[in-house]
Amino acid sequence: MPQNIFCLNLKPTEIAIYSYLMSCENRENYKCYPSYRRIANALNTSINTVMLFNFD
Repeated sequence: MPQNIFCLNLKPTEIAIYSYLMSCENRENYKCYPSYRRIANALNTSINTVMLFNFD
């Protein structure tokens, strides 16, 4: 994870989601497509909480 992520004033949940997405990323094409449900289950949070954050 890049060090500058901590300078972006992200909330802890946003950092957790970003970290999870980075762990799912395909290192060859830099893509990942986990569902909201999968992210929520992995982070032990609700789907609604995950849906609040848009990382487009």
